[in-house]
Amino acid sequence: MGNETARKLFAPALDAGRFGARLLQVGTGFVAKTLSRFTGSDVLSDVGDFLGQFQGMYDGFKDRASAVRTLLTAPEVGFVLVASPSPLSVDEALFFHDHLRTAGMPVAGSVGNRVTPDLWPFPGATPGAEALAAALEAEGAGGDLAERLARTLEQHQAFARSDAREVERLRHGCSGPHVAVPRLEGDVHDLSGLAALDGYL
Repeated sequence: MGNETARKLFAPALDAGRFGARLLQVGTGFVAKTLSRFTGSDVLSDVGDFLGQFQGMYDGFKDRASAVRTLLTAPEVGFVLVASPSPLSVDEALFFHDHLRTAGMPVAGSVGNRVTPDLWPFPGATPGAEALAAALEAEGAGGDLAERLARTLEQHQAFARSDAREVERLRHGCSGPHVAVPRLEGDVHDLSGLAALDGYL
């Protein structure tokens, strides 16, 4: 909250005596009369007391906000933006990135998280059911497995291409270095999971 905004918000409460008097003198103002019909003078008095307490707190809020801002803009501090490869998540990360830069806060880098890996990094289209059937027959497998594998691989690659486009958009839109972390087989909830994650960072 900026100083001017806070001043406007708390201005009625900064002079607690005057504000309290206005609230307690229910019959002297149109607003007080109207409000008292719905809330009663006791409620108005309580609100006046509550807002009056902010008179001694505003300076503390301002000082702490200034200290936090000084800390967050220090040279040794940097924000790392983490986003999944969905358009909405990347949009939010880029929006936050622009606001951080405008506020003078350093952006240390970005991470594309839970990215679908590319399983067919070869030129040309993915193999069709016929090509897979020949390979599977050589291994003694048959049935409709080849068709299901071909369909699954095609769908997977569509997700991988979509994720790659969003990760590239995140990389171009953010300052600093960028890394992509693939979608892991399980959640990261123990030391071995953290060790696996560390290999990508």
